[in-house]
Amino acid sequence: FWEDDPRRERRLELTRRVWMLRISLAKHLFMKYAELGIDEKPDCFFFCDALKAVVGVSDEEISRLFCVNGNPTSSDCRKYVTGGWLEEYVYSLLRELVKEKVIYDLRIGMIVAPLESGVTAVMPENMTGEFDCVFTDGWRLWLVECKTLRISQETIQKMDTNLKIHGGALAKGILVSIRHLSSYIKKRLTFSPSVYGVDPRALSVDMLKEIILGR
Repeated sequence: FWEDDPRRERRLELTRRVWMLRISLAKHLFMKYAELGIDEKPDCFFFCDALKAVVGVSDEEISRLFCVNGNPTSSDCRKYVTGGWLEEYVYSLLRELVKEKVIYDLRIGMIVAPLESGVTAVMPENMTGEFDCVFTDGWRLWLVECKTLRISQETIQKMDTNLKIHGGALAKGILVSIRHLSSYIKKRLTFSPSVYGVDPRALSVDMLKEIILGR
């Protein structure tokens, strides 16, 4: 549930700012990754510094929005900067459609596991997927995957498979990327009628509503 982490609501304004600066953030991270040594791994400060440099976030904001008990080493900046912000942004748009009663049962970061003897398996080895956003329109399951990289053939195939496994023939999927959809991917999507690709230039509450209502 969104409410499981109250920091999500507190940083919603930041999340909207990151969306506006998404390409700048991606370029900054690419350059900083290139500067790392061959055996060097980025720590939590690496990602916090990216937010400071690109979005202008202060140390106080980092502490308030990400750290646990003010401890910078407990920061979840890594998860947020590498894609969590996009999941939270898309969730915030979908939440408006919950208010309009267009969709129901909206979840973020939902882990789906197979059933064993009528009980959902909880062991990690039995988990079959974690989905960025999940909801229903009252009778169909919808899965949403958010990508900070380009949508690929493999991305579409994976979504197709997950829809069949978890939602059946009527399930639908939405792929959201910060990168523009290539002409090849647009054509490929025509062969997967259950999967919709969203160009970032068109992403909005109204556009998501049109997809879900089939307009």
